[in-house]
Amino acid sequence: AEGQMCYIEAAPKRFQVYNGTTWIDFDAEWQAYTPTFSGLTLGNGTLTARYVRIGKTISGYISVGLGSTSSVTARIVATVPVAIKTNSTQITNGILEDASPAVSYFSLPLILASDVYLDVMLASSTYVQFQVASSTVPFTWANGDSFKISFTYEAN
Repeated sequence: AEGQMCYIEAAPKRFQVYNGTTWIDFDAEWQAYTPTFSGLTLGNGTLTARYVRIGKTISGYISVGLGSTSSVTARIVATVPVAIKTNSTQITNGILEDASPAVSYFSLPLILASDVYLDVMLASSTYVQFQVASSTVPFTWANGDSFKISFTYEAN
């Protein structure tokens, strides 16, 4: 019946509640996931990506450190763990870090369908504007550079 709850012990461990139509996950712990990237070859870089689902709310993060065999060739796009609900509100933020010189840039990633797009904020005009992050924007990516993205959104 609607409102029933259960605990699933099999991995990934989670709680579920029945909404009258389907069982909805309420994760009991953060889950690791491996996003697929375009515009980025990770090579010997580092990746940490995790998320938690509470009902229809997904919160997570992606942290990438570039290694000597990593490369950025275009706008960085990464898959999110669960597709976003069409026209839902999303909360994202990010930081892009140039290791040499040590400079950090604010990012406001955009989630569309099942992908998160890495953008930076351009402040060279009267109003702050989105600028597509690329192999040379906001800096030329190299060994030791990194980016971090955090997100919260409503799942499909």
